[in-house]
Amino acid sequence: MRLPALPAGRPALLIALLHQFQESQYFPAEVLRARQLEQLAELLQHAFENTAFYRERLAAAGYRPGAQVDDALLERIPVLTRQEVQQAGTALHAAKVPAGHGAPRSVESAGSTGTPVTVRVTPLAQLLWEAITLREHEWHRRDVGARLAVIRFTPGLPAQGKAAPSWGPPLSWLYRTGPSAALNITTPVDQQARWLLEQRPTYLLTHPTNAMALAEWFVQKGERLPSLAQVRTISEALPAGLREACQEAWGASVADVYSSRETGYLSLQCPQSTLQHVQAESVIVEVLRADGSRCATGERGRVVATALHSFAFPLVRYDLGDFATVGAPCACGRTLPTLADIAGRVRNMLVLPSGQRLWPSIAGRELSRAAPVRQFQVIQDSLETIRVLLVAARPLAPAEERRVADLVRRALGHPFRISVEYHASIERSASGKFEEFKSEVAAGAA
Repeated sequence: MRLPALPAGRPALLIALLHQFQESQYFPAEVLRARQLEQLAELLQHAFENTAFYRERLAAAGYRPGAQVDDALLERIPVLTRQEVQQAGTALHAAKVPAGHGAPRSVESAGSTGTPVTVRVTPLAQLLWEAITLREHEWHRRDVGARLAVIRFTPGLPAQGKAAPSWGPPLSWLYRTGPSAALNITTPVDQQARWLLEQRPTYLLTHPTNAMALAEWFVQKGERLPSLAQVRTISEALPAGLREACQEAWGASVADVYSSRETGYLSLQCPQSTLQHVQAESVIVEVLRADGSRCATGERGRVVATALHSFAFPLVRYDLGDFATVGAPCACGRTLPTLADIAGRVRNMLVLPSGQRLWPSIAGRELSRAAPVRQFQVIQDSLETIRVLLVAARPLAPAEERRVADLVRRALGHPFRISVEYHASIERSASGKFEEFKSEVAAGAA
């Protein structure tokens, strides 16, 4: 039978989840929170009964199996650090997993710190990942019959890239999609740009810093890519000016996604604004002040996540190492909590001699206009010194170096001593991420 289609198995489950998501995204806030706490109660009881690590941790927080779970209890549970996850090892492995979750598999996340964390995820958690992926496509009303280009880290991908007849699962399980093509992000930007000109995609999926480099290439070369409607960004915080750069280069919008290998999707950009909607059906996201209390709307703090379906490897109040700003209710009508921005990691914070920490906003577009800069990275070595690593078309003249140094000082807001180094390339991490700014100054050095 071809018409109507009769989905079965995994596609049918995905359609059922999408239907539920259509309703839950408009639940009153108190109803949504009550549903989250009900799911959290199941997770905590499972973790208490099946992991030595949480039996001790939850008991110390006053938890007893079968007791009511509320926000007060959640706040008493200590924040789980990355270091604790590494040290706990198999003590975080659940002795058993509910039958409906399926057999777990190991997933490693290095993040931008290069310090690996290995967790276990189940087919149920993967199903939720797929459903939220479909939700993101649905929110942005993409033309799935159009062409998709993907530039990210993909082990084993041929140097020239690889073409496919569809966008791949989960979308291709439900729709007849257009073709796609993938290229490794380790490919030089010049080659990436020429590959895009050959592909003529409607949508581009890549890392934000890579999108910025490509946009600058197109503007500098005077090339156009009229087919490109949207850039979908993953894995990194958005650099300053990226949305404007994509609009200038291609007339394309930006749709950002916030996720982690350990916890799954955390938030998706709203299709009507730049706010990020927390995916509350699968995760509880808290934004905390330095004293551990919760931030109010407009405040920036540390992101802590509880993966509500992490039954193979419970992650309760897991510190992701990221900072974000709590958003206000969104005008789109969705009642899912919001984040106004994801600022990045602690290592991406500038440390001033006064002890103040902040996230610098270094406009790469201004650097490339001041000098023939193709790529840059700014590293803080001490409270008074900054190194600027440059990949340039040629060594800069002294006046150009001074302009670059002045632009960096202005962006950092302090008269740092700045040195310039030239490199043939600045490598990304093993996962394809790139940090435009990082500080080597130890916490509390001021």
